[in-house]
Amino acid sequence: RPEFALCTISGNLASESGGGIYCEDSLETTITNTIIWDSYPEQIKKDDDSTVLVTYSDVQGGWLGDDNIDEDPCFAALGYWADVNDTNIIVEPSDPNAVWMDGNYRLLPFSLCIDAGDPDYIAGPNETDLDGNPRMVDGNDDGNSVVDMGAYESNPVDASLQILPRVINRRAGRQYIIAIVHLPEGIRRSDIDANEPLILYPSLIEAERQYILGGRGRAGNTRVLAFFDKAELMVTVGGNDPTLLQAVG
Repeated sequence: RPEFALCTISGNLASESGGGIYCEDSLETTITNTIIWDSYPEQIKKDDDSTVLVTYSDVQGGWLGDDNIDEDPCFAALGYWADVNDTNIIVEPSDPNAVWMDGNYRLLPFSLCIDAGDPDYIAGPNETDLDGNPRMVDGNDDGNSVVDMGAYESNPVDASLQILPRVINRRAGRQYIIAIVHLPEGIRRSDIDANEPLILYPSLIEAERQYILGGRGRAGNTRVLAFFDKAELMVTVGGNDPTLLQAVG
């Protein structure tokens, strides 16, 4: 009897049916605390004589079951097929120059999958998510620790953010917007994955380069220094009104 729990299934492609999950031959399949999103042609496909019980899960297109949702999980970044010669160009998987660009399937802070899993779920001793972080974290800061849907548990860290320059001149020659994240005491450089770029919102721009610094920031805390392309930001932010910029990672 197949069981899926605390999984993230996304970006899969099937030639005929069931890009996410395909159940056949009288299978009784249980899916819980799982995200099934952005697969083709369906997220879940079952034969007439098979049974699929889905609960506390986020399924694109919806699926009947206790406390399931059909909401964008707000991954940090979806994977995609790109042209091997220019990975900024999205292509079909059948393209001879297609190459798969890995996504980042961690949940952004405003994801509705955070603290939305089974409220009766009990994490095992020393149970961790795919990153090795503890399960059952109060990810939405409401005072209750509930398991998240998906393979990654949201484990937010309060940090202060400094954006430079504070006033962005569209015509100025400056090429980059700089984000400096001042992390709280106790977080070391070795705790940070430098290969996971910060993302600047609302434009969904990945940092072109970033550095992990230690020692001389506020109170000697660790800092992340990230550079974002100003031209990309200007394409998505119109007008001259004040804009709230957020860096997430």
